[in-house]
Amino acid sequence: MGLLSKTLILLNFKVICGADALGLAKQLQQLDDETRESFDIALAVQPQDVPVLSRETDLPLFIQDCGSYGDCHYGDLGARGIILNHPEKKATPSQLDETMAKIGECDLEVMICSTSIDEAARLNEKYNPDYVAIENEALIGKPVSFATFCPELVSDAVARIDNRLLFGGGIKGSDDIRCVVLRGGAGVLISSVVVKSATPLAALKRMLVPIPALV
Repeated sequence: MGLLSKTLILLNFKVICGADALGLAKQLQQLDDETRESFDIALAVQPQDVPVLSRETDLPLFIQDCGSYGDCHYGDLGARGIILNHPEKKATPSQLDETMAKIGECDLEVMICSTSIDEAARLNEKYNPDYVAIENEALIGKPVSFATFCPELVSDAVARIDNRLLFGGGIKGSDDIRCVVLRGGAGVLISSVVVKSATPLAALKRMLVPIPALV
């Protein structure tokens, strides 16, 4: 299984689960083929929803690690990867060590989250994950736009860290995604602006404007 190669849009379902998660996933997979040619759309979901979502939808699934560190059998049930150390569920060093040791035996891609370039660089050097995400805690769930608040974060991180870097917190629209991608980022993490929308598919479509330099 090769890594996702296009601009990665990772939609975090957070506490949305069960029938609500399935309904939301089915809406989001209705994106047109033209959009899918430019972006890889993946979902971060609760572990218990992986089996049904992998059967009923065609979008790549990443497990939101919810504290069951080291449990990676979900790869056999249809998950593509796992997200570790999210700012809302920080792991201890021993938990990360345990999980990374066991994931080495599984077919799961690993995304490790951080809240600063320093932390991202340290975790990347120690664990060499498939992806590193950097989320500004001050922007998570807030109305402030990433592109107007901290675009230099992307350039500085890309210059320092040799990996596929995703950015989250304050990703509200197409300008934020363009800010990340044109500065060398591999993708973004999105949640509230799409998953809490009354029309999530339309909200996502508005964000996924082709980036001229990449088309």
